[in-house]
Amino acid sequence: MRASVNAYENRLNRLVLMLVLLLFALSALVACNSEKQIPAPPLILPFFVQQAGNKVETELQVQEHRPYIIYLRLGFNENNPKDRERVRKVVGDYGRDADGKLLNPGVSVPLRLKIVIIYASSNKTLLERDVLEEEMWAYGADNFKKKIVTVSLKPGHYRISVETLKDMPELIGTAVELGIGYDHKASALP
Repeated sequence: MRASVNAYENRLNRLVLMLVLLLFALSALVACNSEKQIPAPPLILPFFVQQAGNKVETELQVQEHRPYIIYLRLGFNENNPKDRERVRKVVGDYGRDADGKLLNPGVSVPLRLKIVIIYASSNKTLLERDVLEEEMWAYGADNFKKKIVTVSLKPGHYRISVETLKDMPELIGTAVELGIGYDHKASALP
């Protein structure tokens, strides 16, 4: 029992150290750039959802009016079928019943989402909500995606923040990222 606790603590300590080093490296890159570069979608950010209170916040420069998808990207080892199945069970499946309720939502990751549009002289909250259930949206060779929300954004400067509301021990050992993107096949809105 003690050995498994030590292994868990070691894994958690390594994850925290990697996140600190990543944040340090990103801070150094930002400091080297004299002009503030605001990223545009698509954007992927590391997100340690395993612990309540963790938050990802980014500014975003939207170029086109279109629906944007904010999602969780949960990674797995593509060469390990057991790992893929473990993450798939957490993510759930597609499909809804006649009332529109998800048939198998998997493990929900309770989140608080806030989108603020930033104007030159003020800010305005565009969306603020707690998301208690996400839907499996897509998958790739080494990840599954759970959609948090689809939101129509017009060109402008935004701040998006997502915070975990509950510890998620089911996701320990799973690389999770926050994605902000759009359907590349769909046209921009007028």
